[in-house]
Amino acid sequence: MKLVSIGRLALIYLGLVSLIFVSMGAFFWREISTTSEQLNANESQAAKVEIREALDSVKARMKKVGHDLSGWDETKQQLFFPDYYALWRDNRVRDAGLLPSSASKTALYGKDTFMLGSEGITEGGGTA
Repeated sequence: MKLVSIGRLALIYLGLVSLIFVSMGAFFWREISTTSEQLNANESQAAKVEIREALDSVKARMKKVGHDLSGWDETKQQLFFPDYYALWRDNRVRDAGLLPSSASKTALYGKDTFMLGSEGITEGGGTA
């Protein structure tokens, strides 16, 4: 039986160690990629849920504001007697505190689906 030299044993050892390191690197690379994909999927799902909850919250607040505004006697008066609609829209609603501070404008629409006080107004904002 032929003896193997120490140089060859060292090369075999280095080859085996290199193979182990490459195998471990490939395994960890695959695990990191899989974990990254799972995190991205979970993050995307959590973002969808967060957006849905935020939209539901905004929708609920809008319904409440609409309900409060529609229950106000002065709002009902504007639908039947819109003579002072501009004053109501520009001042009274703001002074009453029914609209959130984020609302920049408000408008009422009649049964004819046109905004109150819009008679004679063209698309560009001028009078017809």
